[in-house]
Amino acid sequence: MEFRRHMWSLSKMIKVYTDAAVNGNPGDVGLGVLVLKDGEQKPFKISVEEKMDNHLAEFTAIDWALGWLLEEGVQEELIFMHTDSKVTADAIGKIIRKRSKTESF
Repeated sequence: MEFRRHMWSLSKMIKVYTDAAVNGNPGDVGLGVLVLKDGEQKPFKISVEEKMDNHLAEFTAIDWALGWLLEEGVQEELIFMHTDSKVTADAIGKIIRKRSKTESF
């Protein structure tokens, strides 16, 4: 397998911030995503018709952001993702650590 090293610039890094709000448990959901790319702010407000709990809503916000990034074709870019949800951050971190033990990069 060929190892490719990318020389990323932190100033070119795409920053993505996600959040979710739920009214009730489960309840009505609103998602927010902010993308900082090339010096521009791209805010998104996403309404969700399905009622869900806060944890699922936080995962849904991250999923929406990742889908948007794929549509934009920026998979090879350095991307910083932030969530205020410890549960989702811990779960994703656990998956990444598990995969990094079995896959070589």
